[in-house]
Amino acid sequence: MKNTDKSVCREIAALLLAHGIKHVVLCPGSRNAPLSIAIARCAEINHRVVVDERCAAFVALGMAIESGDPVAVVLTSGSAILNAAPAVAEAFYRKAPLILISADRPCDLIDQDDSQTIRQLGVLDNFVKMSVDIPVEDGSQRQARMINRKVNDALTAALYPSPGPVHINVQLDTPLGNEVEVESCPVRKIDVVRPGYVLSTSMVRNLTDYLMPPRKVMIVCGFMAPDSSLNAVIGDLSRLPNVAVIAEAQSNLRCRRAHYGIDAMLAAMSEEQRRSMQPDVLITLGGALVSVSMKQWLRSADDLSHWSIDDRQYAVDTYGHLERRIDMPPVLFLKAISAALAPYANATSNYAANWENLSLKVRKCQLSFVSQAPWSDFTAVSAMFKMMPRHSTLHVSNGTAIRYVQYCERAKGLRVECNRGVSGIDGCTSTAIGAAMLNSQGPTFLITGDMSAQYDIGALAVADIPASFKMVVLSNGGGNIFRLVKTTRDKAETESLFAADVRLPLKSIAEAYGFEYFESSDYKELRKSFKMFAAELERPAILEIKTDGPTDIKVLEGFFDRLKQ
Repeated sequence: MKNTDKSVCREIAALLLAHGIKHVVLCPGSRNAPLSIAIARCAEINHRVVVDERCAAFVALGMAIESGDPVAVVLTSGSAILNAAPAVAEAFYRKAPLILISADRPCDLIDQDDSQTIRQLGVLDNFVKMSVDIPVEDGSQRQARMINRKVNDALTAALYPSPGPVHINVQLDTPLGNEVEVESCPVRKIDVVRPGYVLSTSMVRNLTDYLMPPRKVMIVCGFMAPDSSLNAVIGDLSRLPNVAVIAEAQSNLRCRRAHYGIDAMLAAMSEEQRRSMQPDVLITLGGALVSVSMKQWLRSADDLSHWSIDDRQYAVDTYGHLERRIDMPPVLFLKAISAALAPYANATSNYAANWENLSLKVRKCQLSFVSQAPWSDFTAVSAMFKMMPRHSTLHVSNGTAIRYVQYCERAKGLRVECNRGVSGIDGCTSTAIGAAMLNSQGPTFLITGDMSAQYDIGALAVADIPASFKMVVLSNGGGNIFRLVKTTRDKAETESLFAADVRLPLKSIAEAYGFEYFESSDYKELRKSFKMFAAELERPAILEIKTDGPTDIKVLEGFFDRLKQ
């Protein structure tokens, strides 16, 4: 069959397939045309076209998060690569295997006033695990081997030793549109074999000496992908009388004794409880927390030993008490620790019980408060949580939306995702759409603020958005987070400079982009509209939740006042 005459582009397509990469997002462009043609003509690779590079990179990120597999995005030369930077940064801190492939001019044309040319080499080095530069091909066998090795290295680095983004920059010279008749030929894939981790008996004994009662042990879980094996082992540890498990919604940890809504629990504590319930040993896993209060509380501890289960190449001392870095899969480490601590299941300690009692108090308060509170973002999100079908995936934008989710009663079977690697509002919609494209288990919901929705409005133009994508927009006239945080909430310019009074004609936008539109302005409407919204099978759908921003904040503040009573 005919294909591009650029053998380097055919080699990259073949290596993507050899490394098991089944999904590629392509952005239209001239310089990257040979790459796009080579990939599009590889029948085993599924490709999608997204015009906007920022959306494209976030769509690819969402696909990588949903599948757990590497996903590539192909860009043309010039500023295109800069538009992908926010998604690459998110992938870096989120440990998502995103492969960025950028076409470039030959190096002798850089800084020579050639069009669509910038210094692409190394431009993303702060946020990628590896970047490789592929020179203009010269036809030699020696260079071909070098190109194969470099691309193999980059594709391997996207997954090992831990997932993350990589950048392959490909110099391509004109002419770009020539095609030749080619036959399929084997490609060299360089495999990597990595032995598993094993803790010696003496090491396990040494570590568990620090975790036995009466020491108070806290396990804190940040954002993670769902993992049934991890659920089981943390469930075993949570049965110990001196162990408390604290998890945020996007940790996707599902065990009965895990406690959620840490901000609410901290607010409900007396000063004596804040002191007595601080742990002696803190074990953390997963990514960054949403809760600022939790970070401040743990940083204030007088005597705390922090163990971080993390495979990054640098220390992450979030709480200022880091003593141990544990570079191994969390399940393997925690299984070994759990087995060694099993004999202490009946030891004397009230640490876990104190957290259980506090968690129960907060849950009762939340249920009581929501049942009586006026219509608001918080109460609407709480109600929707109960109505979402089992086995749904929920993406949440940053700002107040992800904070509301922390305070809701956990919905069984619900997977929660949020771009907390960088915690930006850019790309939240695109990421959720990318995830929906590969989610065959059920609907993909997105709860987003109106400011976040407006920022990423171009995502709605992405082709072939599945009908399983359901977008909820909290329409409250701007960025409510700025009405909440101390830095901006009491300023004369709060509304004009920060909340920004977003005006988003969602009904018209839905019609323009081929979405079904629903709206709710009270509980009665929500119960009716959400049922139809969730059941829509023909087209993707938007549900607009109309509330008043200042009232939303008063309701949330009222909830925290109630917790302190």
